Amino acid sequence: MPIKFEKVTFGYCYPNHNLASLILKEVNLEMKPGKITALIGENGSGKSTFLQLASGLLKPLIGKVTVNGYDLSSSRPSQILPQVGMMFQIPERQFFANTVFDEIAFGLKNLGLSQKEIKNRIAESLRLVGLEESKLTYKSPFSLSGGQMRLVALASILAIKPNFLLVDEPLVGLDNIHSQLVINVLSRLATSGYGVVFATHDLDLVAKLADQVFIIQDGRIEIINLAEQLFLSPQILAAAGLELPEIGELILRLRENGYQINSDFLNLPKLAEQIVKEVKKAKLKNQGVTALLQSRKETRN
Repeated sequence: MPIKFEKVTFGYCYPNHNLASLILKEVNLEMKPGKITALIGENGSGKSTFLQLASGLLKPLIGKVTVNGYDLSSSRPSQILPQVGMMFQIPERQFFANTVFDEIAFGLKNLGLSQKEIKNRIAESLRLVGLEESKLTYKSPFSLSGGQMRLVALASILAIKPNFLLVDEPLVGLDNIHSQLVINVLSRLATSGYGVVFATHDLDLVAKLADQVFIIQDGRIEIINLAEQLFLSPQILAAAGLELPEIGELILRLRENGYQINSDFLNLPKLAEQIVKEVKKAKLKNQGVTALLQSRKETRN
């Protein structure tokens, strides 16, 4: 079942707030399991607020947010937890337990699960994020690398078994190696049926990961159903105060120079194949033109 926003309007309740102070205005949309949705926009546009509304941490002033039929404004936490998991920016700063096991177990104990079920879920969640349970379970989470800590934070949410995972800036503070590990995990989760929604400033990450894109601008959300469309529309990004990512600029330059690049260009191996094919075609064409000109020259002589 999807997460649905129905005419959602939200603003923080400052005295005498007016329309200009509203962060989201009459938002209607839905996010489905098995899809990865990227949320982009300028600083202060409302990305984090959107995620907190989608997780039930904030309540709309007007309208409603539902997940699997539950209205998040009126549902109990025990009804929401199995539906939506939320990971904040740099979540490892919220660690407090002495071991990885206890860190992941904390939320599970609050669900009233048996010790056996808790152990099984911890093992499964560590496996989902690519960490070996036996090596890490009883280590201090503070002894791990930054990338491992981020994966443990993900595991602690996945252990709850939510239908949706909401992530605020998933790669912030990570090096390239651990960034790729997190990207791989999020991609696998969507393939397994999870709904993944992430907020980011990193449009190259959007290009690698997203199925659809929500752009927040002036409290409204523009929905791009295919990520490819976004990277061929620099005017849309410019209006939202964002710059075209490297891959989008590359594709536009190639097309301007006559290369036929199709809509599947966000698949990097396929893009490389297309470029090689087009370069070979251009080379053969140039060779043919050169041979024709040489033939004409010889005929004239």
